[in-house]
Amino acid sequence: MNYQFFTVISMLLVLVISPLSLAFASTSTSSDSDGDDDDFLNIREATIDADSDEMSAFLKTHGHIPTNGDGGAFGYGVLTDEGLDAVIVSTTHAGVQDSEKQSNADDPVWHNHYVTLGKDSDNCGNDLKVESITFESPGQVDIRDNNADLTNFQLHSQAQMH
Repeated sequence: MNYQFFTVISMLLVLVISPLSLAFASTSTSSDSDGDDDDFLNIREATIDADSDEMSAFLKTHGHIPTNGDGGAFGYGVLTDEGLDAVIVSTTHAGVQDSEKQSNADDPVWHNHYVTLGKDSDNCGNDLKVESITFESPGQVDIRDNNADLTNFQLHSQAQMH
């Protein structure tokens, strides 16, 4: 069960970009998002601000980002210069308590992780799996309407994660 959950989370990383990138726009057009319930999965604009010690990202989606669990399990991820060894994930889900921010397993509160991804062709095929994940919730995540503001991620901390 836990492996399936982590595989789902890794597959739901809807944004994978380097912190050296200034912006990434969704390939969706405005006509793609008219009336869709999951427009929050389509990134309209992304801005990354990083120096050698800290990273922040501002994401604007095509739709309202759920904060009460109504959107199911999903999240946004940022791939750092360390590649699959240092992914920053902001996520919401119920069913598994994997963060200090959650009051229990059914709490879909937004929280962050540093994640290491790897290959496991026997169980995941060509998809990546979660090798390691922090229980601590680094940085801050603030969700407002169709904006996700991910701030104060210490980049040197994630390299020491595993």
